[in-house]
Amino acid sequence: MNCYIGKSRILNGVRLFLCCTKNVKGSGDVLQCCIFAGMLRKVIFLWILWLPLGALQAKRNSIPDEMPKETTEGVSLSRSITPDAMVFEKAFAAFQLLNDSGLRVFAIIDYTKPSTVERFFIYDADKKILLQKLLVAHGKNSGENFATHFSNKNGSLKSSPGFYRTGSTYVGKHGYSLRLYGLESGFNDHAYERAIVIHGADYVNERFIKTHQRLGRSWGCPAISNECSKSVIDLIKNGAVIYIHTNDQNYLSKSTLYNGKH
Repeated sequence: MNCYIGKSRILNGVRLFLCCTKNVKGSGDVLQCCIFAGMLRKVIFLWILWLPLGALQAKRNSIPDEMPKETTEGVSLSRSITPDAMVFEKAFAAFQLLNDSGLRVFAIIDYTKPSTVERFFIYDADKKILLQKLLVAHGKNSGENFATHFSNKNGSLKSSPGFYRTGSTYVGKHGYSLRLYGLESGFNDHAYERAIVIHGADYVNERFIKTHQRLGRSWGCPAISNECSKSVIDLIKNGAVIYIHTNDQNYLSKSTLYNGKH
């Protein structure tokens, strides 16, 4: 028996080959075509159906079961960990109420994030777009990598939650600095007398994180990198609203500004 390629036909754009067998009987050649068109149609139909399903399954298999989590080990600055939408909207609503300087920028410092990621966010208030994000330290007694303890008391060396307004600049022991005025009684209204200011610090940079797995800590100030302190301070000085967000449940439940009860 010799098997060879015989006729061909097209079914749905797929060329079907009909395999014929040649049986030799006696004096004459009898061609007996073994046409498996019906079977081939079913096989090819199922194959065509399987193609997109197989590609989809392959794509699914290429996606990890869980998205990568933010790490507090080493430096993780490539991801943008912006505040969630609710925090942003609450901060923006308070900005609209408090803004009387004409400055169309406001900022959120999100102390619910670890110090190893950028958590100081500056926004264009008109377009609601992020202008800049940067590293920022918290108070020494507020915690190690995460800020978990807060105070409004002088000498506590802790950060304070809530809304602030920026003041004027000056040059002090930390160089070019920006005064802050706390706007919420009982939570941050002692900021000025505590000398809580924005200033540059040599412990706020990626090199420090690589060595210590966290940023250095201040005496309560939201300290930022020396490399960007001048430009950031000039962007938000003289009246910008800053909201320092924390997990402090006492503040979150009682703040009239945060809860929109002005």
